[in-house]
Amino acid sequence: MSQSILDRRAVFNVGQQPLNSAWGSVDSTLADTLCHDGQPISFHVTAEVQASPFVNDGGVVQLNLIPLTAEEQNGVKAVELIYSSPGQAGDIQDMRIRTDHIESSPKIYDGRQAGYNREDNLRRLAPEKLVKGSIVRVECSLVRYNVGRPLGGSGWRNWRAGWELKTVTLLAN
Repeated sequence: MSQSILDRRAVFNVGQQPLNSAWGSVDSTLADTLCHDGQPISFHVTAEVQASPFVNDGGVVQLNLIPLTAEEQNGVKAVELIYSSPGQAGDIQDMRIRTDHIESSPKIYDGRQAGYNREDNLRRLAPEKLVKGSIVRVECSLVRYNVGRPLGGSGWRNWRAGWELKTVTLLAN
């Protein structure tokens, strides 16, 4: 695990976040990010890439991942259901990284070298180096985005929770 991730306070395996996690303060830039004690939560997931990455017209990388373990698969869906309103999740065992609410691409690193412990010591990779079947460790946040009409200006009526990638570390091709 990288030192940069260990330095953060709110880091959890998916599905193991504290029960008192909540969306950030309405008057902050974290209003649509799941937080714990005011800090954005970073989740770790080990997953398999299901298709070669797609780079959209805006230059944002889109990935389709499936978590490797049943525990992580269940955790991904449970977290999406708990934090969506009304509760809804994507396809079973499918962790889609959506681009309709992502403004920048994740940093992609080569973690195949022995003994790495800091992402800043790792070589950066182009998205094309991730191929179907690649095993990756992702660091991501849970974010929400509006899927319905506003409720009389007082907030959203319906929103969907989804995953926003921060980093992707290639572990094996």
